Amino acid sequence: MKIFLLHSLIICSLFANAQKRLLPFDSIRNKQVGIKEELIQLKAHHYYIRPTGSAGNIGIFSGKNRLLLIDDQWGILTDRIKGIIKKVTPRKPSFIINTGFHFDHTNGNTIWGAENIPIIAHENSRIRMQKDRELSDPLPLIQKAYPSKALPSITFIERMQLYDDLETIELTHVKNAHTDGDIIIQFKQANIFYTGDLFVRDGLPPIDENNGGDIYGLIHAMNYLINVANEQSIIVPGHGSAAGLKEVRAYRDLITGIRNKIIQLARQKKTEEEIVSEMETFITAGYTSVSKKAFTLHTLRMVQKHERI
Repeated sequence: MKIFLLHSLIICSLFANAQKRLLPFDSIRNKQVGIKEELIQLKAHHYYIRPTGSAGNIGIFSGKNRLLLIDDQWGILTDRIKGIIKKVTPRKPSFIINTGFHFDHTNGNTIWGAENIPIIAHENSRIRMQKDRELSDPLPLIQKAYPSKALPSITFIERMQLYDDLETIELTHVKNAHTDGDIIIQFKQANIFYTGDLFVRDGLPPIDENNGGDIYGLIHAMNYLINVANEQSIIVPGHGSAAGLKEVRAYRDLITGIRNKIIQLARQKKTEEEIVSEMETFITAGYTSVSKKAFTLHTLRMVQKHERI
């Protein structure tokens, strides 16, 4: 009986790991060598690098006194990124800001941090980077703990401001949205915002539930952004082209509509299978790396958590 029980436990463990289908991190990283990047000027002193592949946008502010980078994507591409930055300025970065902790925005920390470039992030992002973390769909993989020099060396809790003769830069934490360590970066003089993966341009947003992500917090974050931005604002997403308030409102309405529909179905006592089936038709978002089923199930869990149903 003991042998049978042990055998059953091993099979169950193997089955559970197979069900997770964790992706190979090294394979994803190595594929980035073939991507291309485009340097785009937003305004005087303000640029961003828009890559193809699974790499996040990089913001560049070349101020009067210092160079500031927003995110640094893949370390394997850092030499190429340095070459692009040299088209703007020969200076090295004075600071790097991480909009969150995910590898496609922060893996370059392993190179820049080793060069003693200070890295700024929310304190939860540093905490997440200190240990191995299993990420949620659409990239279910283990993000390994970062070496000490790659960790953010400056953190904050609610809000932080940086100053240059040309700019006031405000960093604001939004709670439990894409993860629990997301920040929105506002360049007040230029009226430019960086959102990281709080806002994306390729369909349904990734919400890392394993690491504090919650659609309710994401909707709150978008409402905050809409309230502090204006019709002249330039808003740079975590992935995709820069946008304006029109696109952010449409994105907010998309995810709010999905959340509200699932509340309605849950109150009608629909089963999980019925809700997934109905949402496959209801969700009309275009190309997305996040499956409708995964997004529906996450939202259903959050509805059950927040609503009295």
